[in-house]
Amino acid sequence: MKTNATIKMKSSFINVRTLCLAVLITLVTGFSSVKAQTFTYEVKGDSVADCNTFYFSVYVSASGGTISSLDFSQFTLFISKAFINGTVATGSNTGVTFVPGTSALGITTANSTAAFFQPLSGGTPPGTGADTSAIRINNTALSCGAAPLTSTPVRYGQFKVVRSGTGCWGCVPNKLGFFTGSLSAGGKTTPQLSYFDGSCVNHIATATSGTFIKSN
Repeated sequence: MKTNATIKMKSSFINVRTLCLAVLITLVTGFSSVKAQTFTYEVKGDSVADCNTFYFSVYVSASGGTISSLDFSQFTLFISKAFINGTVATGSNTGVTFVPGTSALGITTANSTAAFFQPLSGGTPPGTGADTSAIRINNTALSCGAAPLTSTPVRYGQFKVVRSGTGCWGCVPNKLGFFTGSLSAGGKTTPQLSYFDGSCVNHIATATSGTFIKSN
């Protein structure tokens, strides 16, 4: 026969088990939050050198998780055709080129390319579809620890854009913006960041983990 004391003791055991389960869930949830792999790409420092030459820089940072150093990255920028007001040569390392010695991550001209393509459609502000063209940027793999990433933005590199045609760059409020779509088409690539953790194990953080800032 169950006495009141037995019932109370069983009830207390259930309460303790429930409390322990709640604490465990909280710890697991908190651990998962800490492990989130988040990164940020930012384009800034744009400047017009003359009627045919334009510069901009890209910065990268890691704001969470186990991201230790950069391995490989790829992203696409939209540049307004109204701003270009002419033409830019297409192809890898032609109309858009990496400026040597500008990367704080040790990226060089040998393993960084910028290509200029005409997008089929779509895009995010500034401009969509016919109003924009795409600059696709990526670097080849780096060794573990060679390019440390922290919450402090570091310069991925500076890029030079050369236009041709009469006149000069157009006067527009928005020149550049990131493509953050999930499909790679029309010269665009889905943003991602391949990175090493503290044990030099390689991982990939996709666009859903990224923040994309246009500060110019």
